[in-house]
Amino acid sequence: LPQLLGILKVIHQQYVAAVGGPSASEQSLVLRGMLKILKLFKDLVAFHPWSFSMREVIAPILEYLYVNITSTLEQQNGNGNQAQQVAGNSLFVEDICTLSMSVLQCITRSSSYRSCLSKGEADTVKRQLVEGAQQLLRDFFLKERLDAMICAIISHHMTLKQGDLEKWQVSPEEFHHENDLGNFHETLRSESEKLLCSFLENFKEETVSTMMKLINQIQSMPQAGIQFSQLLLKESLYNAMCLAAYDLHDFVSFQSFFENYLVKDFVLQSEESKIIIRRAAYLLAAWIADVPDGLRPQVYHLLVQQLLPCEDMVVKLAGCTVLRVFIDDWNFYEDQFEPFLHQALHHLLLIIQHAYDFDSQVQSFNVLCLILERMGTRVKPFANDIIALIPDVWQKAEDQSLLKIQVLNAMQRLMQCLGASSMSTYAIVVPLLHYSVDPDSPESASILEDAFLLLRSTLQFASELDPQIAELVHFIAKHMGRSTEYLPLAAEILEAYVLLGGLAFLQRYHGIIFSTLAEAIHSINGRGLLFILPTIDLILQILPPSDYGILETVLGRLSRRLLEETSDEALIHIGCVFARLSIGSSKSMSQVAGSEVLLSVWMEKYCLLSSKKKRKIVCLGVLAALETEAWPALVRRRNELKCFLLDVGHEFKVHNPLDDKDDDDESCFDREPPFGTGEDPEASRRSYLWSHDPVNKVNLPQLIGKLQLNIE
Repeated sequence: LPQLLGILKVIHQQYVAAVGGPSASEQSLVLRGMLKILKLFKDLVAFHPWSFSMREVIAPILEYLYVNITSTLEQQNGNGNQAQQVAGNSLFVEDICTLSMSVLQCITRSSSYRSCLSKGEADTVKRQLVEGAQQLLRDFFLKERLDAMICAIISHHMTLKQGDLEKWQVSPEEFHHENDLGNFHETLRSESEKLLCSFLENFKEETVSTMMKLINQIQSMPQAGIQFSQLLLKESLYNAMCLAAYDLHDFVSFQSFFENYLVKDFVLQSEESKIIIRRAAYLLAAWIADVPDGLRPQVYHLLVQQLLPCEDMVVKLAGCTVLRVFIDDWNFYEDQFEPFLHQALHHLLLIIQHAYDFDSQVQSFNVLCLILERMGTRVKPFANDIIALIPDVWQKAEDQSLLKIQVLNAMQRLMQCLGASSMSTYAIVVPLLHYSVDPDSPESASILEDAFLLLRSTLQFASELDPQIAELVHFIAKHMGRSTEYLPLAAEILEAYVLLGGLAFLQRYHGIIFSTLAEAIHSINGRGLLFILPTIDLILQILPPSDYGILETVLGRLSRRLLEETSDEALIHIGCVFARLSIGSSKSMSQVAGSEVLLSVWMEKYCLLSSKKKRKIVCLGVLAALETEAWPALVRRRNELKCFLLDVGHEFKVHNPLDDKDDDDESCFDREPPFGTGEDPEASRRSYLWSHDPVNKVNLPQLIGKLQLNIE
């Protein structure tokens, strides 16, 4: 390795001297050879750390890496597409410098060199190796070297280059997405940022000390008449402060820094000042934990009044990014943001409308959806502006599934915000649903879940069932027949259909609904049953007992699952459904197969039910079955039934305050309500159904007392 390093140094010097000569292809081959040697060093650190840690190997390599990192360009004369740039006798080669930083990171973060040895370490060889490597690294990473590398990183390598600025002007949206939303390519700036984070992790005190010197230097610069090179340095330092926000917390008073320096950076003094405005916005996002509540309205003002209206798309999108961070924060308060709501929505819609890059539209829609979620019904006055934009964006999206997902998500959030008045959006929503929910749609696999969520919200807030939306139940049935991937959501949608459409819906679509449920009961496991049983219970509440015959196939499949199922949770919930059937029609219960098993489930697994109302339904189901005297098992198990009824009767005679909330359950199956505020017609429908449920009108202790005499 020392000989190989010597060859690399010679080639490096000759390469720098020959750059720009006539043999460009040969120079490219030489550069690739040098990069391969550096990659070899990196692989040795990863796979043979102890061979690499010998003094005669690691010391000269570290020195070579240090020279590469601290070699900088005095003049930036490059092209964004060039692999290297040269100035005078500098050894700076961009690709070599980038890979040198990567090798140095690998060394500083090597788990072998950072091992913590206990005092009683038995392996003396390992102890010597670790201690030797750590001593070599301490000898190398002196404060002077760290200071030189950090200054080079912040003052030169992390600054925006001429190629970056040209790309900003030519393709601003592409510049934003490459630089501000995560760059997956190894560039000089990205490796510089990683190396700085590595220094903060391993040499926090020295790194923070150097950064504070640079911060003090920047603070002493005049706000007006600042030179362009100083502006680039300031932007780079702000970037470093973003990376070191946690480490600088105890050294920088952010409120004072914001009021005395950062606010002034948002003033657009010249075209070049957009560079610092963008980075100052990101600095706010990185230090959000230090922004006090009292300063947030001022931050919203800066973002909404200055960044989002800016003509420069890079600054606009930076405002979007930072605004999302503040709205998604734990300390976000709706009242503080409400004065800026209208303008924020207006500028976001303009970005969506004028952006040419789909990623920009997706980003803006993402912020829009978050605002709809956090602000709720306060968005109602501006809903028409959002709705008017949707058809045009959807049409232009073509095969851009990510953008269509954001459109569906935005419409779903908007339905939640509008509440009962959401039916006014059906002219837009129905075509979206017809395309998105169709299982044969070319984009069904990617947008189906979001389409289901939109359909779920549409049904939840509808005051009556639209015929076009009712027809979508055929698509839901197809999905349930093909896959169980979205079974929980599909089952909720089916339940919402039944709850909204009521008896008329069941009478019209009973064929497709009951065949789908029967097939699902036959094919899914016990956990899947728990998702569709609430729908069956709801159907039993809505159908008149005289129509229970149309459920014959469903109940027959459920009876067979009762005999085959092994999950206690699934069994007792199946028992709840049959208890509901027994309450509605004792005659129908006499035809159920597996009555012995059902009785066992009712009496032995009764205690597994967490809801008091569910336990009451089971008890009423047993009492209704007793009245028919149709099951021979009832006669054989009289004594067990008597004990069971006495236990239940005692529970309902004793008032337990903890059960008060449970008594108000609107369904015998618990459903978590979806997100939403404001008027909720579905909640009203559930409340009405609950108030007319015969289970809630029965005086159970009194009924048990009468039937105990019959048992005797």
